[in-house]
Amino acid sequence: MALSDADVQKQIKHMMAFIEQEASEKAEEIDAKAEEEFNIEKGRLVQTQRVKIMEYYEKKDKQIEQQKKIQMSNLMNQARLKVLKARDDMITDLLNEARKRLADIAKDPAKYSTLLDGLVLQGFYQLLEPKVTIRCRKDDVPMVETAVKKNIPIYKDTVKSNIEVRIDKDNFLSPDISGGVEVYNANGKIKVSNTLESRLDLLAQQCSVRQRPVGSVLWGSVLWGSVLWAVSCGAASYGQRPVGSILWAASCGQRPVGSVLWAASCGQRPVTTAEGLEDDQHCTVQQQMSYRL
Repeated sequence: MALSDADVQKQIKHMMAFIEQEASEKAEEIDAKAEEEFNIEKGRLVQTQRVKIMEYYEKKDKQIEQQKKIQMSNLMNQARLKVLKARDDMITDLLNEARKRLADIAKDPAKYSTLLDGLVLQGFYQLLEPKVTIRCRKDDVPMVETAVKKNIPIYKDTVKSNIEVRIDKDNFLSPDISGGVEVYNANGKIKVSNTLESRLDLLAQQCSVRQRPVGSVLWGSVLWGSVLWAVSCGAASYGQRPVGSILWAASCGQRPVGSVLWAASCGQRPVTTAEGLEDDQHCTVQQQMSYRL
């Protein structure tokens, strides 16, 4: 049975509608897949660029932090150099002032005689020789003779050994020095220089060698004040025992207490009066000798 034109047209329209619907669905499917792939690719690219940006700024942060550390280190080094320079200038001024005041020590006979007692006794302890020779300024001979007579019994009682002392009256120390003595062994090969200038030079050397913490300004102030006081006063007294002397005026034969210059000479920390007294009460003679050497 043949189809009429109307039926043919109807079937054609139906087929066209079906094709259009299929095409529309396929197009929507393609669009959805394309959108999905686009989002995936976009996310990948965004993530990649984000990582690159983060790495870039992390690198920048590290560079900035490193530059900050370098700048901070440079500033700290500059500050240290300024402090060290100020410290060296202070030491230089202090030593110059101390050298000017050395001559005033010998002008006070009472303090200077006590000082000579300590210098002579220290020379005995440092040499530990049965025979010693002492050289001094010509003007100091009477005081040195008195100091020798006073300290020989103390030395014998402490060391349990005899000592023969001779004052060299043929070769005196230069009158230009501020005072003090030089003690030699019998053959003159070993010398203990206990002149005021030599002890001050010893302190200067100790100050230049020893490295104190940069921030130790308070300690430095105390040291400078102690040295100036010691230079101007010569010695202090604790009962009958001189302590804190500029040149270790320890006439009782025990380790000096609070002596800045003595501590500088042996490279040890100055001790307080209480510490020194307690230590001296428990020290053996050999230990006391080690403190002085």
